[in-house]
Amino acid sequence: MSDRVRAYSADAFANLIGHAYDVGADPTGWQPFIDQLRAVFASKLALVQYYDHQDPARSFVLASGLGHEFVDAVNAHWDGFAGRLHDPVWEVVRTAPAGTVTANVDIQPLAQARRMEVHRRLAAPWDLDYFLTGVVANGPATSAFVTLGRTSDARGVGADERQRLGDGVLGHLGRNLVLRSQFDRSRSRASVLGAVLDALPTGVLVFDRAGRPILVNRRAEELLAGRADIFLHSR
Repeated sequence: MSDRVRAYSADAFANLIGHAYDVGADPTGWQPFIDQLRAVFASKLALVQYYDHQDPARSFVLASGLGHEFVDAVNAHWDGFAGRLHDPVWEVVRTAPAGTVTANVDIQPLAQARRMEVHRRLAAPWDLDYFLTGVVANGPATSAFVTLGRTSDARGVGADERQRLGDGVLGHLGRNLVLRSQFDRSRSRASVLGAVLDALPTGVLVFDRAGRPILVNRRAEELLAGRADIFLHSR
């Protein structure tokens, strides 16, 4: 394990994983996560790119360690999920399966990268040379990527750090996003069902196996509120 990562305690990494379960489909939970990610991996930059293909207005890009000028440059260059031509790293990660971790030096030598427009726009102004990008999700509904960036005087990224990002971070991030998506779909279906039941003229009560009411529609609430001889013991 590299000296950079070894310097952080198990508690710091556990805290990072905790932040991974706070992220969702909006930027609110992502900023603390990428702040912690950048610290744990001792990087100058931590970046998240989240693309909602069904509702592009919900897409966002956030960075930790660099100012808003960097985020503006990212948005201008990559132009959303479509990306730009002649950007080999982006072309690889945008089609990679979830859980994939890619270092920029694995795709092209550093000397070649320094001659490219993407390096001139998004790396050179901030003295960045080494990048490690992980694919959190890559599907028809959403795509999400996290990237670490280090300066030209850094050692780069080692195989141990790639594994730690992939196995130790991306797995938790991916599970969290899948669980949240499933929960949102279930909540949406429950909301529709609740609206239908509330529209019924008949009072409907649904109980669980212990006899506790888990659903009371609007008409049932009215009946219970207006009748002294009908009541629910558990409520």
